[in-house]
Amino acid sequence: MDDHPEAKVREGLRKVLNTHGYGFHYAVLRNAYELHANGKSRWFFEATEFPVSVGGFDTRIDFILRSQDQSDIYWDCFLIAECKRVNPALSNWCFVRTPYVRRNHSERVILEKLIYSDPHFPVATGEPVFSDIENTYHIGLEVSSGRKGDSSGKGRGQIEEAATQVCKHLNGIVEEFRRRVEDFPKKGPSVHFLPVIFTTAQIWTSEIDIGRADLQTGDFELKDIDAKRKGWIWLQYHLSPGIKHSVGSYKVAKGLGEVLAQDYIRTIAVVTASGIEEFLGKEWWLYL
Repeated sequence: MDDHPEAKVREGLRKVLNTHGYGFHYAVLRNAYELHANGKSRWFFEATEFPVSVGGFDTRIDFILRSQDQSDIYWDCFLIAECKRVNPALSNWCFVRTPYVRRNHSERVILEKLIYSDPHFPVATGEPVFSDIENTYHIGLEVSSGRKGDSSGKGRGQIEEAATQVCKHLNGIVEEFRRRVEDFPKKGPSVHFLPVIFTTAQIWTSEIDIGRADLQTGDFELKDIDAKRKGWIWLQYHLSPGIKHSVGSYKVAKGLGEVLAQDYIRTIAVVTASGIEEFLGKEWWLYL
């Protein structure tokens, strides 16, 4: 007979909590809460585990932060968070740029904007808010860390999974605002939503021109590869129609390139633990 059942339960609970990432989720939220309380962030806590539905998918937003109310701010902005504890074996997340996105492309941070042009029938669009070319990337890849992985840890594809999940959160909250258009108080004629992935991964970026791969093999030489560690980056993500909200577009797009930018490209912030304070404390948020 086991004389120490409590010790086994404690160890089992520790492993389950670690594997599921609950600790990381609430540690990030506490950090954000304390940064706002200490005047280092304009983002304050709104809700956690908020249920939403989009495209037949039911999910819960890990937590929501709201931009601090200021008399000179004309709209609300909500930070929609997904917390991702990654498999330690693949904890290096590497990001690169692509030389081609769409015709006449201008690299901008694009948020989801819900507009109350009609008090009963809001419309939505991608809103380019500012340019941050040096910190904006298009492709994310998991690279081995050389560490031992979780026994039940996932393989490659964690970046895509996290991006898809936070876009479900994003579009689900837009659906919620659409359904409750007459319920929520409005600071201005529109509201913005910013999707963010907080991760235990380490972020690395490369300035390699991926269009210069060998045309015959598609390969690069090692000398062509550089890598720089960062606390956070912007990821330009092309979301699929299956997880897109049902709110009508703000205007008719002229061509496929405009459709892509207006309806499907959304910028996701990807933030490590070491980058939280810098990211949430950025001066951009004075204008959101």
